[in-house]
Amino acid sequence: MDSRVFRECEGEGFQKVIDAVIYVAKRHKGVLEAKDLMPTAKTVSSHVTSQARALREKDGPRVKDILLNRGGCITLDGWTEDYTKTNLSEEDCKNVTFVGDAAPNMIKSFNLKNRAPMKRISCACHMLNTCLANAVNRRPNSQFKLSDDGLPVLKLFQQCKELVTYCKQAYLFRELSAAPKQSVDTRWNSNLDMLDSIIRIYEELGDLLQARDEEDKLPGPLGFLQAVADLLRPFKTATEALSAATSPTLQLVVEHFLEIRSHVKNPLAPEYHDLP
Repeated sequence: MDSRVFRECEGEGFQKVIDAVIYVAKRHKGVLEAKDLMPTAKTVSSHVTSQARALREKDGPRVKDILLNRGGCITLDGWTEDYTKTNLSEEDCKNVTFVGDAAPNMIKSFNLKNRAPMKRISCACHMLNTCLANAVNRRPNSQFKLSDDGLPVLKLFQQCKELVTYCKQAYLFRELSAAPKQSVDTRWNSNLDMLDSIIRIYEELGDLLQARDEEDKLPGPLGFLQAVADLLRPFKTATEALSAATSPTLQLVVEHFLEIRSHVKNPLAPEYHDLP
């Protein structure tokens, strides 16, 4: 389980692998080593790829028929498509609405000359992530530049990132009940995940840093972290609901938009009003 999270052991796939290993071991006489039983990455990849290919060959024509005669919605994933090379003609997609991010190259690809226009809408989750990124943007020429009133929040994020980096560099996570999470710009809601991970072990971090005479590295006060986390939480709730993979989500966009708009008009609970 090198470099893997502990919950990997609870995964259904991992447990099935262990069951298979136990079954083979029972039927085999003598000593077995793990390297003789575990499949290589190439073997697993080949098996998964062949299964995926079989599913596409079986269901592909049926899906194309539905798209052609009834329409549908397709979410674009450039990285995956670069690998799978899904082939859909313009005729197949005449009744299809595509969902993607609002990057200039993505928008331009739907408005090419000498080609029939194709319908697209921007992904609500990408737009929420863009809103959160712009909320702490201090680029001088940006139309969304963060005001001076918001600088304490930007400073808090920077302090938290520095703390997580320091915990890893100094191996402090070995002395904590849980490791704090780093914020990653390309990962949705990662600022909230970072704050929550620090809040959960805030007392431990305080005691540990105090023992090292490094209390200045602890962002705070704790109530400020909690206030900013509460401000961001509805965005994560909306993102998780709107990125569901096995159920329709389009009808949820307006509902979560209204909830977030109402939330940000008065985001702070009374106990947080005196915080920076």
